[in-house]
Amino acid sequence: MSTDTATVNVVGAAAWDDLLDRIGITDAYLRYGWSAASAVIEEGEPVLLHYGDAGGDVVMPLLVRPVPEHAQLRDAITPYGYGGPIAVGDAPPIEAFHAAARAWMLDQRIVSLFVRFHPLMENHHHRHLRSEAGPARPPR
Repeated sequence: MSTDTATVNVVGAAAWDDLLDRIGITDAYLRYGWSAASAVIEEGEPVLLHYGDAGGDVVMPLLVRPVPEHAQLRDAITPYGYGGPIAVGDAPPIEAFHAAARAWMLDQRIVSLFVRFHPLMENHHHRHLRSEAGPARPPR
């Protein structure tokens, strides 16, 4: 699939852990329960982004929060603990995931992303989620 037309899947709570099981991810820090518990503290909505193709899968749990005093804007952080994009498979679609996640964040008016990486999975190598859109300006 071309990264120009790639879309990221937003996985709901009911399918979250089933998806992780299907792709072989058992880490507790990536499970829905962990993200839901973190969402209470961080005052955000738990979201699991997923992109998969024949080469593998990439997932990233996030907490999406409103930006104070700017109701139309949001930010995203990874839940407390170990997170970031997690790639599995022989040739996981990391670049396509980043392009699709970037497009989703722009569509959702997410103006910042703070990622806590997973040191055991060494996913800091996949830190490509910079946007070329430039700084966001609050609506007037």
